Amino acid sequence: MSSTLKSPPKPLQAALLLGPPKSGKTRRVLEQLEQSIHNSLLLVPSHRDIASVKSALAARGLAFFSDGIVTFDGLSRKILEDHGIYTPVLDDARRLWLLRSILAEMEAQKKLRFLPGVRGNYGFLKTLSDFFKELKHAEIFYQKLEEGLRRKGPDPKDAEILEIYARYQKGLLAHNTFDREGLLWQAKNILERGATCEGAQHLLVDGFDSFTPTQLAFLQSLARTAQAVTFTLTLENYGDSSFHCNPGMFTHVEQTRRQLAERFAIKEEWLQTAPPKPRILLQEATDIFAETRWCAREAKKIWSQETPGHERIAICARNLGLYEKSLIRELQRHRLPWKFSTSRAIAQTSACLFASSFVQAHLSGELHDVLAFLRSPWIDATLRQRGLPDGEWISRAFGEGGIAELTGYWQTRLRWALKERIPRHPLALESLPEKFDEITRELNQWPAMQTAEAHRKTLSERLAAWEISADTPVLVKEWEAFWRAVQSYTVFRRNWSGPQQAMSLEEFWDDLSPYLRETKIRNDEGESGIEILQAHELRGISFSTLFVLGVNENVFPSPGPSHGLHSAQERRRMIEAGLELQDKGDAESHRAREAFLFYRVMHCAQETLFLSAHKNNPLHKECLPSSFFREMRNASPGPSIVAFQGAWKPAKPV
Repeated sequence: MSSTLKSPPKPLQAALLLGPPKSGKTRRVLEQLEQSIHNSLLLVPSHRDIASVKSALAARGLAFFSDGIVTFDGLSRKILEDHGIYTPVLDDARRLWLLRSILAEMEAQKKLRFLPGVRGNYGFLKTLSDFFKELKHAEIFYQKLEEGLRRKGPDPKDAEILEIYARYQKGLLAHNTFDREGLLWQAKNILERGATCEGAQHLLVDGFDSFTPTQLAFLQSLARTAQAVTFTLTLENYGDSSFHCNPGMFTHVEQTRRQLAERFAIKEEWLQTAPPKPRILLQEATDIFAETRWCAREAKKIWSQETPGHERIAICARNLGLYEKSLIRELQRHRLPWKFSTSRAIAQTSACLFASSFVQAHLSGELHDVLAFLRSPWIDATLRQRGLPDGEWISRAFGEGGIAELTGYWQTRLRWALKERIPRHPLALESLPEKFDEITRELNQWPAMQTAEAHRKTLSERLAAWEISADTPVLVKEWEAFWRAVQSYTVFRRNWSGPQQAMSLEEFWDDLSPYLRETKIRNDEGESGIEILQAHELRGISFSTLFVLGVNENVFPSPGPSHGLHSAQERRRMIEAGLELQDKGDAESHRAREAFLFYRVMHCAQETLFLSAHKNNPLHKECLPSSFFREMRNASPGPSIVAFQGAWKPAKPV
């Protein structure tokens, strides 16, 4: 696609396809794409959606077509490059690092009095990053924010936020860099000046539920020279729902529908194709461990009945981190192949947790931290992969009191386990106390102060002796992704900050950790197995069998809305002062959005849908099933719900 300057004609009529999930909206879009394959542009929300569309086109014999399937970020970058603007883009990980460096600088200058400092404050950094994203989405730059905060009324906290925002913008300008929101804003400005994209005569927009103001303006400018425009929205005629649904869950979709009608001459078309109704089985378990054991047993039954190569089984959760470790352990115990088909932070991988345990053991030099290092998930995962007992026996050996609990009996048990059951393993200890001394001496040899690049090399050398080769490709990919992320961090830090100053290992790890928490990894390429996903990533994907874990209050739906840096009252005052921020709404609107997500997740199951909840959370406190689970449990008998298992009694027989 190349861009040329033209005088845009009047906007033409746009089609809006409405219908529930699986009603054929995307199929209709692909049919239109096929009819004008060389003159169409398809906008989708994420790279996962791009892969899904490419797979569908390949099944139609159109594997060659790929350049016209883009996200907002990809199309914005293309428009800028067509106009000779080649600039790096700040992703979420680099944005977080930049904000951390700004906070550290202001803290050193004693200019932070009302906001928290930088040490160990990933949550605050993330909240600050999200607020700046919101400002950029609403095209609220420094001057507009300053005016709005002045009208809102004096607040020392706002003055510090304004200073951070000014330094953030100056940093981007000084390094000739866009963040993602600025990239889209700049591309929109180019289109508004009359530029067009050749090859975009038919604009197709699929898979979105809402748009930011900048995205709407971008689409409006892009559509001015298109011969045809098609949007899709997930909406349902409430009297003909395939699942129980509350009209309130579609509030934000209705708002998007109105926004499109304000900007385009919309012609609506309802698709009435009834989506398939799977069997629904409900399960109640005592805790998350019983829940994952049940899930693995049921998955084993289904997997053994499937034709090899055609298995389509997925397990999802609203909060996957709550289940990840126990779920993987149970799947491996049943010898079931599995893969992460979700984006996970590098910081959540076993490889990173292994490195983190190593660093923390060095920083403290205490033997109980050395033991924590030996119990790291990397070693646990390797032992499980080899069919050996996992590292829990190390925890049991030392109890809660660390080395003080190491009696002669446990020394004998541990030495036997290491020598007899794990021969030639790095942890095969001839003499336990001597090995602890050796590890402690090695950890204490770390140079006190050196550059970030030198810390990376030292960490690589130290871990090389402890890195455990594993046959599973998942662990290998995690280890490789971890080192790529660390290398990327050191290169970015050097390019942004110039000559590196010496820093301690603790400062290095504190600086690196937020970067790793925002850098993602995918493990699904070229693998087969039961797919493990986050619930919000299930959009538009179909599985023959789907397990949804943790349908509990404060899990799914997730806890109430967060108003970020400001309370709900403060946000209302900011909106009244002329800042066009999104009204985060109350708990009811948040629950409606969660209900919409649950509604979409249920439609991803074609044959069987398993819903499960637990009675006790990991802190051994009672955890109630969510209203979503109760509504399904209390539903009238019918073809959808075919079984109920567990201690809770359904209000009506099903």
